[in-house]
Amino acid sequence: MNLVEEFLDVTRIEQGRTKFVFADTSVNDLISSVVKELNMKPEVVEKKLKIVWKPNINIDKINMDEEKIRHVIFNFLDNAIKYSDRGSINVSIEKEDEGYAFRVKDHGFGFNEEDGVNFFQKFYRGKNVQGTNVNGTGLGIYVCKKFIEKHSGHVWASSPGLGKGSEFGFWIPGVKGGGESGTGNGE
Repeated sequence: MNLVEEFLDVTRIEQGRTKFVFADTSVNDLISSVVKELNMKPEVVEKKLKIVWKPNINIDKINMDEEKIRHVIFNFLDNAIKYSDRGSINVSIEKEDEGYAFRVKDHGFGFNEEDGVNFFQKFYRGKNVQGTNVNGTGLGIYVCKKFIEKHSGHVWASSPGLGKGSEFGFWIPGVKGGGESGTGNGE
């Protein structure tokens, strides 16, 4: 079912049929709900992972498409769980450069420079996860990138190297509608 949904997301995005509904949304509540949901995953308990999240009291509401941003936050955090065997996963949101930066940092598999450059391409799967039990299509973070771009933002992935953890994040502007106003079609 997830695979079909990912293909549908990609098709709608590429055809410009993805609808975005921008509204002032409590980003702290949104992140808290994703963290709570993912803390229930059996992998979190089995691997003894700790998701560290403290709401940022200096940030209240952000004008964004709540469903799309939730999708991105869920995806980044879910990937950190999949690709970590130990330690903590730190989630944060900060005001940065007239916008907001969201980060997920883990102590997981990490990756090399080649993977970092290619992660956000359609169907790309990192060399760091070949031979692991983790399945994926390589579409999840591609869709995330497209959702963030429609908020006039950008995504990133960084790692100090294999086995040294990683950071996935995005930045969106603090401007109403992220460059698009009201309800509108995607591309």
